Order: sequence, then C-alpha cells, then structure tokens
Amino acid sequence: MYFFIATIGVIIRNGILPNPFVFLGESAEIVNIIATIAIALLSYWIVGKVFGYESGDCPALGSILYTFVYSIIIFVIYGLGENLFFVFGIVTTVLLAVGLTRILLNPKKVVK
Repeated sequence: MYFFIATIGVIIRNGILPNPFVFLGESAEIVNIIATIAIALLSYWIVGKVFGYESGDCPALGSILYTFVYSIIIFVIYGLGENLFFVFGIVTTVLLAVGLTRILLNPKKVVK
C-alpha cells in the first residue's frame, strides 16, 4: 500500500503540480530545482512537527501528509507570484527575530 501511495505522491509532485516560479521567466526551472530541496525539507518538518507524525508510524499516512503539505506550499508560492521575495524577506526577518529572542532569553536552554 505504501509503495502505491508513495508512487502517486511522486507523480503528483513531479508531474501535476505547476512550477510556482514561472513569473521568473527563463530562470524559473533552475530556481524550481533549487527550491524543491527547501520545499521538501519544510514539508517533512511540518508533517513531523505540526501533524505529529513520527517516521515509520504509518508510512502510507506519512506519504499522504507529505504530498498534501508539499502541494499546499507549492500553491502558496504560486499564488504569491512576484510578491514571493517580499514575503520571504518578512518571514526570514521574523524567524531571525524569534530565534535571537529565544537565544537571548534562554541561552542555557538553546545551547545544550
């Protein structure tokens, strides 16, 4: 069952989902290849942290969740279009601020 669901997930991610970076023109394919790695890691992290899935619990469910989260991220990026880099700048700034605040407030807890 897992192999079947994982295969469908690969087909959806690589064949059906649009390239969300089409607004970049000629460099869209290169950016998509590079960004795919970051999107995959982010999807994996979200499935584990947000949905509480632990690797190996139910592989078919993990594959479904991963494909679902990956698709949502792709459509969010696609929807943002040319505003993408502005939004990434804001998100990066917020994440850095939260991280630095956490380190400054609890340095012993973070550095273990």
